[in-house]
Amino acid sequence: MIIICSHGFSRILRLFWLTAALLLVLTMPLYAANPDKQVTINLDDDLFLPLHSCYISSEGRLMVAAPDAARLLGCQLDWVDGNQLQLARQETKVSLRAGIPEAIYNDQVIVGTPMPLKIDDTLYLPLRNTAELFDFTVIYDGTEHAAKIYSPGTPVPPSMPAPLPAETPVNLPVWGSCADTPGLENCWPEEILYSSYYTTLLDRSAGRSQNVSLSCQAINGLIIQPGEVFSFNEASGPRTEERGYKIAPIFVGKKVVPGRGGGVCQTSSTLYNCVLEAGLEVLERHPHSLPVAYVATGLDATVSWEGADLKFRNNKEVPIKILARVWDKYVLCAVAAAD
Repeated sequence: MIIICSHGFSRILRLFWLTAALLLVLTMPLYAANPDKQVTINLDDDLFLPLHSCYISSEGRLMVAAPDAARLLGCQLDWVDGNQLQLARQETKVSLRAGIPEAIYNDQVIVGTPMPLKIDDTLYLPLRNTAELFDFTVIYDGTEHAAKIYSPGTPVPPSMPAPLPAETPVNLPVWGSCADTPGLENCWPEEILYSSYYTTLLDRSAGRSQNVSLSCQAINGLIIQPGEVFSFNEASGPRTEERGYKIAPIFVGKKVVPGRGGGVCQTSSTLYNCVLEAGLEVLERHPHSLPVAYVATGLDATVSWEGADLKFRNNKEVPIKILARVWDKYVLCAVAAAD
């Protein structure tokens, strides 16, 4: 939520904000950040070379060093101290401080602004949010690992997600991380992924394939808030004929028998491996009663309506999003930042 205060009251808030900043910067832990050396930045189709490394914050935001952000946006950069700065461009002035989720925009306080990060004695700013304060437009291109910046008033071309290749990869392992598998690394080019995983549909019978697709559709795009628990059964719903689920092989004890919704466990097992890779807190998981061939031993997760479930908690400080789909003979799942 954005709150813009009146001019007089903003002066009081500014004093409070600066006082609180001195305390919070000393006590508040910074978000973990990971370096990303593949990111390039384009300004109106002209390549911009940052002088400092770019970072991806734990919230999934691209962070750019303050001097680079000032050059990129054509701003004058003035430092209050090592943790607070002011950017000025034409009639717009913006003040930001490390560890404080607020900005002073032309003497008005904006609450809820993503905070700058102090990394190795360098102050990093969230690129998109900072640029938008000066009326720039930022479009991320996952296929090119680039952030394209458009100046105020510049027409922005429509952004179309890059499709998957026309030809599916061949001779791949039966399962694995999408990020580490050539041909699957750009399954969701517009998303910032915490993890991704694939399994192979070894049994591609019509009924089973439809069940897997339906279960992927049921969980695809679901957002899980910090601390919230995800239940595969609750998210996907009952596997009934009315909902389109077909009869396909299922495990009952040590036997393989026909059952409604057979194959859904491949979706839950693929998602389970994403959960492990993303470091989420697993609350419930059950192995099959017989070995399965589409995932490694001990890494499967069977589900049964009103029975065995896959549950996990979002133990991150930010919302996450579940992505799931079937592409030809592969089941693809991912955990992404929900910004």
